[in-house]
Amino acid sequence: MSLTINRRSFLQSLIAMGAGYFLAQDATAAQINQVWDQANANPWYFEVDDRGTISDPDVKENETWDDVFSVCASGLKTPSDVIDEVVSCQPLINHFQKLGEREVEYLKEELEDDPSPGLRRRRHILKVVEAIEEDPDDGWQTWVELEGKAGVGRFQEEIKDWLSEPADYNQWEFFPINHGSQGQAKAFFERLDDGIAAALCVVIIEGEHPGSSYYAAELRQSVEAANAVAQSMHLPFRFKKEGT
Repeated sequence: MSLTINRRSFLQSLIAMGAGYFLAQDATAAQINQVWDQANANPWYFEVDDRGTISDPDVKENETWDDVFSVCASGLKTPSDVIDEVVSCQPLINHFQKLGEREVEYLKEELEDDPSPGLRRRRHILKVVEAIEEDPDDGWQTWVELEGKAGVGRFQEEIKDWLSEPADYNQWEFFPINHGSQGQAKAFFERLDDGIAAALCVVIIEGEHPGSSYYAAELRQSVEAANAVAQSMHLPFRFKKEGT
């Protein structure tokens, strides 16, 4: 089967996944072909499970929120910066909603311990409590704004702490589609030319049903048959059964 393959793009995709080849940005056609031959001599391997789901075994599975989302706590200077960063990630929004609930508890306890904290402090406490209790979903934003620039450092630390926590897979519906070893393999195969994917019998699944979290590339023929096709097409990757 004769298909036109963009070798530069193909190699760059494998390198991005961790393949140990080097390709200069300004590589000539001859240099690209040299790396292509090197890659064919030492192909990249994808794993295939009993269901046919393809994964990249070299991709570290997500452990913390930082592994899942590209959230940055540094560089935040204003309350608006904090809000913009938080609203970009639904699980982080959920976290700030919980932080808001806890803040209300702390502030109420503060008033109980000291009913006369000073007019300015009392007004601040009552505004924060009112904002969060009246709007449990978005009241945290008003809280962040009320804390002003002086509170930015605190919220930065809250974000950093959250990023280091184990990712909660009960919130999988908010995860990026191409996260983890399965997602990275899907991203690679969906970039392939349709003719190559068809020849390999690789199909892209984006949710088996409404609400499904299953997004993957699947191999619809045996590993041996797919490898024979990959070899005949001089593709610099192969498949192997999971666990082998």
